[in-house]
Amino acid sequence: MFRLSVALLVFLFFGTQSQGWELDSGQKIRGKAVSFDYAAKSLGIEDAVTGKVSQIPAENLSLRSRQFLLFSRIFHESYPSDDGWPEEKYYLLRLAIFSPMAALLIGFWVGGMLIAKKFNPVRAILGFFGGWMIGGIFIFFYLFFAGRFGGGMGTVLFGAFLGTVFLSLFISVVYLCNVWKALLIFLFQILAAAFLSIVGLALVEVFVPLETREAFWSEHVFEPVGLVNPPPSPFQTGTP
Repeated sequence: MFRLSVALLVFLFFGTQSQGWELDSGQKIRGKAVSFDYAAKSLGIEDAVTGKVSQIPAENLSLRSRQFLLFSRIFHESYPSDDGWPEEKYYLLRLAIFSPMAALLIGFWVGGMLIAKKFNPVRAILGFFGGWMIGGIFIFFYLFFAGRFGGGMGTVLFGAFLGTVFLSLFISVVYLCNVWKALLIFLFQILAAAFLSIVGLALVEVFVPLETREAFWSEHVFEPVGLVNPPPSPFQTGTP
């Protein structure tokens, strides 16, 4: 789980806008990604010269291109919404919430030791989960009310501000420190998690074989979120 956490955090921090697309064979794909066909699991690439859109099966893309596609806007917008969210989108949401947790928790614990001089890991666990829960509840409710009754981005930012204040108060109680130190602990965990993510991803790239990484991402990420189809079962193909 830690390996997945650091990888996902790095891609979330650095985005996908500058990524060039390439096939699994290493061949570069010329053009701009304009769409993703969720049913066919294919990426639409528009040629810059002719304007023709070619459909590239996602399973034919390189591992890095599939990773960037996972966090692209066109993939997120491809989910069907007629009957609510499909299970694949709920899986992606759970992945985004829980996979960075290990790196963030370690960052929170280290922040508490450096800033509040508290070394007890129980405090870190209580402050981490409680702080994120309080902040998340505030942001969720303000997002809900902003979407339902209007108010725009200002309402959302106000909710985020209040959430930050209350989570800082909660952390200050857990760590027996002032609110400013509590806020610093919360902010420190994000920077520490980003650092851990970069180091962890670099170590994975160096020491884990490409075949192992591809198998891990396909089984635990790409297939469950609906980016590629799972391999056919021998029973489905009629193989004796």
